[in-house]
Amino acid sequence: MVPYSFKVPEDWEEIPVSIADLGGTEIDLRFTSSQEGNLSVVVAPVLRFSDGLDDNAKIEDIGTPEKVIDAFGPEVTGQNVEDKVKDMEVKEYNGRLYYQYELEPHTLISVTAAGNRLYIMSVSANGRQWKKHASDLKFIQDSFRVG
Repeated sequence: MVPYSFKVPEDWEEIPVSIADLGGTEIDLRFTSSQEGNLSVVVAPVLRFSDGLDDNAKIEDIGTPEKVIDAFGPEVTGQNVEDKVKDMEVKEYNGRLYYQYELEPHTLISVTAAGNRLYIMSVSANGRQWKKHASDLKFIQDSFRVG
């Protein structure tokens, strides 16, 4: 597995991940802050999303930003994401593309591929948390790096 990193404020607490969790075999880690929100990272085999990919898959090989969010969005959010995508961007860091999304209500997702895995970071908040900490949550989303 290719290592990943992100920046999270010190007061966020890591939550143990259990394989008994729904989809727990793919949830790699979770963090939470009662003041700011929740974060999870899912690491999934790229072959779940597209056939014919090799061990060096890139996010653009899997599909367009629209195709990718339609494929994995419901698993991350627990609901259909159709008509919930408020913003969508493609960013490049160190030669790797990242698809970034803002979904209604108050969910930020950053996704990329490396090796034969898809790396999905999701940051979510309730309305009160979002109102006070949206810029902090966007900073966390932007800090996600793989490799």
